[in-house]
Amino acid sequence: GYGMRRKGSKVIAVPTPFEETFLHAEVIPAPAPWNGLLILHLSDLHFGDRCRFAAMQPEELGQRTAASVKEILPKDRRLDLVIVTGDITEHAKPPEFKQASACLSALAGAAGITRDQFVFLPGNHDVSWSACKRIELDLEELNQLTNEAFFQRTETEKFKPYETFLKQFIPDPRHIQPLDCGARLWDF
Repeated sequence: GYGMRRKGSKVIAVPTPFEETFLHAEVIPAPAPWNGLLILHLSDLHFGDRCRFAAMQPEELGQRTAASVKEILPKDRRLDLVIVTGDITEHAKPPEFKQASACLSALAGAAGITRDQFVFLPGNHDVSWSACKRIELDLEELNQLTNEAFFQRTETEKFKPYETFLKQFIPDPRHIQPLDCGARLWDF
């Protein structure tokens, strides 16, 4: 089986067939202006076939993560914000984003927070490189392949699976202001 156990301030995940995984969890005091704000930062989840958590259902991973966080928080506190930085997926494929959504939805439910309390920052693995390759081939076939044409087309296409994930995961995106080049301003 696959499980997590606590050893001091560390939450240790039983090794998967691909690599050993150790999740470290501790409460670190924030500077005065941020004091009291509890943030969980998750990074490099790489959901997909070779995910280090592949032996576990995404929902179970989300629930176990929430349970691990609850263990170290004061009983009267819960998370204020979850920041998920790239790479959320391995290859930016819709089934990988579906796994991420299942995990993070379960985390939200088990932690007693809403999906609006999540902030996402994509990584290079969250870019649809297959879309970029298709654009390059299309432009090449039309004899229109220039750096400017390629950049212009890929800027609108390369994050489409990621954008779809965001729209499905965050129910009320009114607090998210899109900016140029895939950037966003999150207003809480």
